Amino acid sequence: KRITKMRHTIVLLFLSLFAASYALVTINPTWNAPNPKSFKTIITLQAVVNPILVRGNPAHLESFKSLKDSKSSVVRFQGWFPYPRISVAELYPPTASQTFWNFTMMDMVVEDFMGAMEGRSVVMDFSTTPQWMWVTDKPVTFPDDPLQVDWGYNQGTKLVNDNFQMVAQYFKRVFSWYTQGGFIDENGNRHDSKHHFKFPHWEVLNEFEGEHRLSVEYYTKIYDEVVNAIAEVEPQTKFVGMALESHNNFQYYEYFLNSSNHAPNTPIDAVSFHFYASPKSRSNLTDFHELFTRSDKFVQEVDEIIQIRNRLNPSVKLNIDEMGVILPGDNDPNITGLPIVDAYWNAAGAMYAYLAGKLALMGVDLLGQSQLTGYPTQYPSVSLVDWKTGKPNARLRVQELLHDNIKLGDHLVPASSSSDGIYGLGFLRGNKRYVLVVNKENQTANVTITGTRGGYVHYVDQTTRGRPATSIKFIDKFTLRGWGVAIVRCISL
Repeated sequence: KRITKMRHTIVLLFLSLFAASYALVTINPTWNAPNPKSFKTIITLQAVVNPILVRGNPAHLESFKSLKDSKSSVVRFQGWFPYPRISVAELYPPTASQTFWNFTMMDMVVEDFMGAMEGRSVVMDFSTTPQWMWVTDKPVTFPDDPLQVDWGYNQGTKLVNDNFQMVAQYFKRVFSWYTQGGFIDENGNRHDSKHHFKFPHWEVLNEFEGEHRLSVEYYTKIYDEVVNAIAEVEPQTKFVGMALESHNNFQYYEYFLNSSNHAPNTPIDAVSFHFYASPKSRSNLTDFHELFTRSDKFVQEVDEIIQIRNRLNPSVKLNIDEMGVILPGDNDPNITGLPIVDAYWNAAGAMYAYLAGKLALMGVDLLGQSQLTGYPTQYPSVSLVDWKTGKPNARLRVQELLHDNIKLGDHLVPASSSSDGIYGLGFLRGNKRYVLVVNKENQTANVTITGTRGGYVHYVDQTTRGRPATSIKFIDKFTLRGWGVAIVRCISL
C-alpha cells in the first residue's frame, strides 16, 4: 500500500511539474460591468440533403440520432440542388392533362428530419427550384439515380417569361403539402399528404448570387412573390431572405433591407448570410491559425452589416445560418480520399466557439454550423458527424457544449486575456458565474480566472475528440489543451 501511495504521489508530482511548464494565462471578466448585454444568439446547425440522410445509408439512423441528441432548435433544413430527385417535387412541367408531382424521396428525408427535431423549431429552405422554370439553351437533364450527385442541375439566370408567380405557386404547394395535408395542383386536382408539420420559419432560395447568378433586384421580386404566396396559407410564418454566399457584398443588404424596394406589406423577418474559412493546407496544423485571422476579418464585416441593418430596418434579425471551414480541395476526388487530420475537427470547433462569443456580444441572432453530414466529394470538412458512422465529431460536441451551458437571457460579461491565443467571455445567470474559454492555438496553456477560487470545467479538446464534453474540478487554475473549448462554472471568492 505504501508503494502504491508513493507511486500515486510521484505521478501527481510529475503531472503538476509538467503542467507548470505551460504558459499561465489570466482571464479577467468585468463581472460588475454596467448594463450587460443579454445573450440572444441561437446556437444551432443546418442539415443539407444528401445520400447519408436517405434511408438505407449505413450512417442514416445515427446521423439523425446525433441531430436529435444535440437538442438544437431553429435548425435549418436545406434541400440542395446536387440531388434534384430528393430536393425537387415537380421535376417536369405540367401539361393540360397531367402533372408530375412526386414527393417520395423528399418525404423520407423531411419526415426523418422532423422526427429528429421532436417538435423543436425549424427553418425550412427547399432551395432548389424546378429547372424547367428557367431559361436555358437546352433542356437540363439529371440522373435517374436519386443518390447520384449532379452539380449541373442549377442553370439559368432568368425565369421563363419572368414568371415569378410560377415559382411562388410551386413553393406554396410544397409548403401546403407538408403543413396543410395537401394541395390543389395546376389542373385543379387534389393531392393529399396527411402531413401537418409546423414550419415556423421559411427561407427563400440559397446563395442566389451564386447558384443562379441573380441580381439582388431580381431575387427580391422572387422573394416577394414567394413570401406573399406562403403567407396566404399561414400568416404567422416568419420569413428569412437572401442566404448570401457573398456575405461582404454590402450592396445586397442596402437594397434588400430597404422596404421601399419590396412589394407593399411584404414581411422581412430576418436576413441570412454565410461564412466559411479556408486555410492554405488540409493537413499542415500550423496553417490552421488562419481560421482565427479570417474570423476576425469576418467579425469586422458583420459589424458593417449590423450598421446597414440598424439604419434601414432595425427590427430585422441577422442569421448566420451557414458557418464552418472548407478545406482546400474538399471536393477533389484525388484529394478527399486522404484522411482529415483529427486535430482539424477541434480547430474548426474552436473557431465556431470563438465566433459565438464575438458575435453574441454584437447581438447576432443565430449561428448555424454547417453541416450535419458531409462526406468525400461532398464537402467532407464541413461535416458535424463521422460520415461512416453518423456519430458526432468534435465540432458537434463543441456546439453541444455551448448550447447546453449558455442560456438565452444570460448576461454577457466581456473579459480580457493576458494572451492573444486564449479567448474568454463571461456570462452571468442570477448569482452564478460562468466563463467561455477558447484556445485559439495548438498549444497547451494553464488558465486562471480572476475573482474565483476555482470551479468546474466542462471541455472538449483533442483528447475527448468526438466524445461528449469531459468535466473536472479545479483549484486556482486548469489546463486547456490546443484548440480546446471550455465552459467554466466559477466558485466566487
